[in-house]
This record gives sequence, structure tokens and C-alpha cells, in this order.
Amino acid sequence: MALTGLYFLIRAVNDKKSGMLFFASAFFMLAAFCKISSILQFAVFAVLFFDFYRKKDVAYFVRQVLWCVVGVLSSFASGLFLMYKTCGIGTYFQMVADMFFYAGNSNDGHTIGNMVVINFKGTVRGILLLAVLYVIYLVAKKVKSLAPLIGYGMIAMAVLLLAGAVFGADQIAGLSVLYRVLGDYLNAVAVIKAMLYVCIVLILKDKEASEEFKTLAFASGMLAVLMPIGSNVGITHLCNEAFFVLPYIAICIGDRMKKAKRQTEETVETEHKLPDVRNTGRLLTVICAIWCVGLTVSQSFYMTKAYLKDQEPKQQFTLDELRGIRYDTDIVQPMEEVVNFIKSYGSESDKMVTCGAIPILHYLTGRAPYITGCGGWIETDYITAEEIEQQLEESVSSGSEQEEMPLVVFNKTALDEKSDKTNVVLIFVKENFYQQVFANGEYEVYAKDKKSN
Repeated sequence: MALTGLYFLIRAVNDKKSGMLFFASAFFMLAAFCKISSILQFAVFAVLFFDFYRKKDVAYFVRQVLWCVVGVLSSFASGLFLMYKTCGIGTYFQMVADMFFYAGNSNDGHTIGNMVVINFKGTVRGILLLAVLYVIYLVAKKVKSLAPLIGYGMIAMAVLLLAGAVFGADQIAGLSVLYRVLGDYLNAVAVIKAMLYVCIVLILKDKEASEEFKTLAFASGMLAVLMPIGSNVGITHLCNEAFFVLPYIAICIGDRMKKAKRQTEETVETEHKLPDVRNTGRLLTVICAIWCVGLTVSQSFYMTKAYLKDQEPKQQFTLDELRGIRYDTDIVQPMEEVVNFIKSYGSESDKMVTCGAIPILHYLTGRAPYITGCGGWIETDYITAEEIEQQLEESVSSGSEQEEMPLVVFNKTALDEKSDKTNVVLIFVKENFYQQVFANGEYEVYAKDKKSN
């Protein structure tokens, strides 16, 4: 959705067709409906203000804004209609209210705030590694007599490191740290990520590039920054970033190569074909490229091999909400069993507490979360064990009817690990005479024993 929206945004700016902004804003709105955190990607429309600042055309800017507003409203209306026909408008916006600032299991670091920090740290790490290479280049440039020594030294180090890894030198104390830095796939990703941002900055500073080209590159650069945050992933999500930025970088590289070729043809060949510093710069570039590509390919083969080794039998979900999805049979069957049981037990007005990072059960069963403030996912950092205990005690002390006491669902992980929050719920179940009403190999469901006081 976001990539399609960016395509129409590029058409609108590059072709000066403000009507294209209708489709751009509409697709970005649909992307936000699909994943709430994707609303961050609307920041790319800041390029319109950049364009207005440059052109000072008020009428054209107003038309652009109006097309954006109409596109957003049209897409919003379409989304409301789909919600009305499926889950219900009220249910959707209640979910948004409960989980707007939440994106994933915060214990795994997947909150929007943490994603911002992770991406910032990854970029800084990549810039620092690039800075090391740039310092080597500057030394070769300032002290030309050292250029051959630096070049041969880099080649020798690369060969020795590869040979050392083959013969187990990466296990030697002291050297193991160096191998971890050079062999860490995330370091290669961090360097690539930093290079993307550096290239965008260089494009914006390029005096030969057209203003339209800079505006489009700026929009794509902003989306490349926001995509991993909106997607709730860290610095490894290069597929989204690279596709947005690489076309502009490739165009600039092509222009530079053509210009350098013309200059070479016009220059009279001197005594030295190429200065040592230029050899060093190229050598650095080649080694860095081989390092990044090599680690990326290695990681890809590793993941592919792990996927091929996975011989677990697969099964397709029969639940309407998960139709078309295939997953491990030992995951699918227990989940479908517990969902079908909960749907048949009690009424839709019943509320439920889930333990074990399984808030999806609320969506699949239609049972609202009893614990508020976390979207039904008690494992998040948005609610503490003390707050969970307080909310559970209120259900007893308020004198509510037994039928209103929540169902409690545990999965095997929650019962095996027994965190503080899980223990609070287990104590509540025991003290209020809950009885087990369902169990399979993965889930256990408890309900209030209506015969007890």
C-alpha cells in the first residue's frame, strides 16, 4: 500500500499532476488502516511543503492539499464501510484506543518508541563503521606514500581473516571479538543502512541534480526512514528501505560514471595511469561491498537452509479470520480447538483474560479483554502485575454477578515460565474457585465454578 502511494506521489511531483495526490493519499490511508503504526508514513507528504517553499505557488499548493484531503476522506469512508461489514466500526476503534501506542510484544522490544531507538542506534553504528573506512581513505589521501602500504595491508588482512576463520582462529581469545564484529550480519546491515542515508544527503546537496529529482529523493528517503518503524522491525528490514532509495542512488552513480568517463577521455594520459589514493578508495569500496554482500548472501542461505530443514507438517486454518494461512499443524489444531470451545461457551458478552502473549484469541473468539490498558496483552509493559491484580480484585469486591467473572486462558508457555503477571492470574483463579473447563496440549481454559461462593 505504502509503495503504491509513493509511486503516485512521485508521479504527482515529477509530472506536476496534482490529481495523482488523490491516489497517493488514498493508498497511504489504506496502509494506515492495515497497520495503525503505518500512519507515520504520512510524513512523506512534507515534500509538498518543501515544494511550496521552493516554488511559492500558493494556488498550486492549495490544489495539492485539497487532492490529499479528498483522497484521505475517500479512503477513510471506504475503510469505515469495510469495518461496518466485518468486525464493526466500534470494535475497530476500541482496539485502536487500547493499542494505538502499542506495536507487538514490548518484552521483545517491538514498541514504536523502541523501534525509533533501535533504528537510530543501528544508523549510528553504521556511520561509525563507515567513518573508520573514511579515516583510512583520508590517511591514504593525505600521505600518498602510505597508499600502497594501506592497500596491500587491507588485502593481506582480508586474506588472513578468511584463512583464520577456516582454521578456527575465530575461537582464539582476543581475535574472537574482531571476528564477531566483522562476521556479524547486523553490522553489514547497519553499514548499508547508513550508506542509504548518506547517499540521500549527498543527492540533496548535488548542485547538478534537478529540484524535482531532489524532491522525489527526499520523499523516498523519508519513507525509507519511517518504513521499519511503521512495520515494527529493527534495522534488518532492508527490503522496504532499499527499494525506495536505490533507484535514485543508481541514477546518480550512473551519471557520475558517465561524467568520469568523459573526463578520462578528455584528459591526456600522464605518467601514472591512476593515483595511488584512487586505487585505495576503489579498494576500500570493493572490500566493503564484498563484505556487505557476502554477509547478506550468507544470512540468506542460512535462513533458506533453516526453512528447508523445517519438516514440520503444515495445515491450513479453517477459521474464517485466518483463512488462507498455513502453519505448523501442532500450532493450528490446538488454537482452532480452543477458539471453537470458547465461542461455544457462555455468551459473546463474556470477557476474557489471556496469559502467554495470545491476545489474538480475543479477536478470534469475539471475547473482549477483561484487563484494560493493554489491549488484552498483559505481557506488555503498559500494565504492571500490581495493576492486573487490582483489576481482578475489583471484579470480586464490586459484588458483580458470577456470570460476569471473566474466562481465563493460559497457554503452555505461560504455565511453564510463570512470570509475575501469570502468577497473579493463577492466584486469582485459585482463590475464586475457578474450574478447568477445557484443556489440550497447548491451552487451558478456566471458568468460575457457579456452585461455589
